[in-house]
Amino acid sequence: MHLWSVAQQLFEADDFIHQHGMAHLDLKLLNIVIPVKGGHLSIIDFNRSVHVAGIEEMFCGAIGTVGYLAPKVAADQGLYSTVWADLWTCGKTLEELCLLCRPLKDCNMLLKMA
Repeated sequence: MHLWSVAQQLFEADDFIHQHGMAHLDLKLLNIVIPVKGGHLSIIDFNRSVHVAGIEEMFCGAIGTVGYLAPKVAADQGLYSTVWADLWTCGKTLEELCLLCRPLKDCNMLLKMA
């Protein structure tokens, strides 16, 4: 599967989750399934997910995996948007995927975006 397609599908899947009132809170490589022979990426393991009303809803408490937590979540010093936290972990996951897939010409551009 092309790396750009994986990146697009990851962000679209995360958006789908948010549009349906959920925040995953533990996005990482181990929680995405990328089909080897094509098809659509899937996000799995919703054990730490929470219901959210939207991007403006705030949450308190560090939930997720160390190393994948958004800085504000890792600091555990107040309220944060779970939607923004998920978007940050999408970028972190994409960064890790790019580093594993090197050398691909798309990696440098995707790393800048992540």
